[in-house]
Amino acid sequence: IDWHPISVNIAITTFGESDNGEIFAGNLAGNLYAITMGAPLPVGWEDLTAIPFSNGNKIQWTLHNVIDVDHFELQRSFRYEFETFVSVIDVEPDPDKISYTYNDPYYNHDGIYYRVAAHMNDGSIEYSPIARILPDPVSKPSLTFDLVHGMWRLNLPSFWQNGDLTVHDIQGKLVYNANLDDLPHVDLSMSVTPGVYFVTVNGNEGSWSEKIVK
Repeated sequence: IDWHPISVNIAITTFGESDNGEIFAGNLAGNLYAITMGAPLPVGWEDLTAIPFSNGNKIQWTLHNVIDVDHFELQRSFRYEFETFVSVIDVEPDPDKISYTYNDPYYNHDGIYYRVAAHMNDGSIEYSPIARILPDPVSKPSLTFDLVHGMWRLNLPSFWQNGDLTVHDIQGKLVYNANLDDLPHVDLSMSVTPGVYFVTVNGNEGSWSEKIVK
């Protein structure tokens, strides 16, 4: 029997399987064709997102196919071209998943780029779209005065929303203390006499302090 690899559109009329599991196809002309796996199916990237969160960056990627993927490699770079990059982590594919998430415990005020490299079983690499975390325009807490309610408001970037808040008077006496609980704003509604006070935030990002006059 004459058999050939299938490489063109032909009129297949029947399929069969050999004793060792090979799949064959035939047509009315009497030709027998071996069906073999060609190039790997494309990964089919759908999305890659990178957003800052407390103490790092949350990276999530979604794709249509993990067949023939040996592993994913999450990469981080300071430049869009990825001329140099850091290999953050290798992630094993799951045939039942199309979305993956990793929390990278890294923060840079100047912004950062991420991409995912899908290392295929044949040694090739398919790259995801590139996601960028923009520079943080407000990297420190700030104080504003609410004229309507007559109180100071502490504004906290996401990286500063965990830790302790303290207020001391000019003699160093503690007049207010609170635990920050993932809130973007804290109203300093403590009842104190007029004077000079120091507001301090201690958290994972370090220590910040500013003077207020009531």
